[in-house]
Amino acid sequence: MNRIDWQSDIEQVRKELPRLHHNFFHAKNEAKFYSKIDRLAQQFSHMDTYGIVMELARVVATARDAHTAVMLPQNYRLPLDCYPFAEGLYITATNDESKGLLHTKILKIEACETGDAYKKLTEIIPHENLQFVLSSLPSFIICVDILYGTGIITNPEEIVLTVENDEGKAFKHTVRPLKYDDYERAESFSKILPLYRQNRERFYWSSLDSGILYVNYNKCREMETLSVR
Repeated sequence: MNRIDWQSDIEQVRKELPRLHHNFFHAKNEAKFYSKIDRLAQQFSHMDTYGIVMELARVVATARDAHTAVMLPQNYRLPLDCYPFAEGLYITATNDESKGLLHTKILKIEACETGDAYKKLTEIIPHENLQFVLSSLPSFIICVDILYGTGIITNPEEIVLTVENDEGKAFKHTVRPLKYDDYERAESFSKILPLYRQNRERFYWSSLDSGILYVNYNKCREMETLSVR
């Protein structure tokens, strides 16, 4: 397997992304973009692959364009689901080994407090508004590759979570990651999935219940069985 020519790749991003994008500097990010990409060009030889990829994601995210992003590695995931509610980051589903974590609030991921983890992840999520960040956080914050690449965790094989139960008692729990395919097969951590997690293979679908219409629009693409028009 050939080594990745990071120097060439970084230079290509530096030159071609602003040229090919319709309006890459619309967010007045020109100085920030060149500062970050030039610093990466000087430091990449001292970084591992994950660190380089995450820094490229930060560079691209300066455009604040949700349609322009680095495709990040997502090979391993924590054996749980969580959601950033106003009251904090709560675990909404787990596998059997970690069922004691269900409905607890995550205070720390290793030594990183939840608020600091949010900040680190926000830097690599291209977004025009906070709502897009919130929609991306549930999948990013359980992705071990991303947690490791952003420095939130240092050991990708065992991750120590500090959580708080509904009685206000904090405790630590060590979890081991699942391969992405194993996580997908264990989709039904809880028997009833929230609406936004149902029918993920469909680009758009709807449900009418008690006079309330729920519409889920996942992708702007045609389905063979139902036109978007």
